[in-house]
Amino acid sequence: MVAAMVALWFFCTRKPAVVITTAPTGRQVKNLLWRYIRKMHARATRKLPGRVLSVEIKTDNAADSDWWALGFASRDSNAAQGVHSENVLIVYDEATGIPDEIRNSMEGALGDNNARELALGNPTADNGFFRDAWEKSQEFWHTINISALRTPNVRARKRLIPGLVGHEWVEKIRRRFGEQSPFWVCRVLGQFFNFGEEKTIPPSWVKLAQQRYHQMQDGLPRRLLVDPAASANNDSTGVVLQAGLRLRAVEKYQEPDTQANARRILRKAIELHC
Repeated sequence: MVAAMVALWFFCTRKPAVVITTAPTGRQVKNLLWRYIRKMHARATRKLPGRVLSVEIKTDNAADSDWWALGFASRDSNAAQGVHSENVLIVYDEATGIPDEIRNSMEGALGDNNARELALGNPTADNGFFRDAWEKSQEFWHTINISALRTPNVRARKRLIPGLVGHEWVEKIRRRFGEQSPFWVCRVLGQFFNFGEEKTIPPSWVKLAQQRYHQMQDGLPRRLLVDPAASANNDSTGVVLQAGLRLRAVEKYQEPDTQANARRILRKAIELHC
């Protein structure tokens, strides 16, 4: 909501002005930040300039070609290239999931002294520009940490603001994960966690995969991916279906007989048209 206010304030108080917002997926752009922009623009007590479309603010005056706002998914690295204006604001929503190359592609639009950036997100990345802004580039960024423990609902232990994190959730996370866990540090305290070098898959990769899942399409090729059990112990066989870019867990079972296991996998492959 704060980012929507900033975007509208910047657009309405400067002319010419260009406001660009980006998020990891098109769904996030349309249904998160721009949902608030559309709502605030429509409910303003005084008429605000421009017409708000789905993820865009336009004016009807042809002379105002350098006065607009636009939201796009961060996978489109060319969307902000060639953008120049006396006043530019770039908003990175869910900034943890925005790749460095997207941030770097915005650099050309930030040459003027009246250009500004706003990045918001949960501190779940183990690397990238959002984390660097906190740990390596504070001379260029003004950083603000918001801990869930400082929010009104948690401090009052009652629901003062609908939709905001509550005391019961914080206590559930405390009991489930503990105060030394990455989940507590990142999601409750709002701080980056040092995951160390022993990790196999960085948490930021997991978050990106979750965000992009709904953009992936089922389709060919269809493959059955199998992690067979070792016959000498109580290990389990895991079976996953790959359909296009999507993976779906099929089953997990114990079958110590290697030949029987092979026949079972073959039957499953035929059943799933692999």
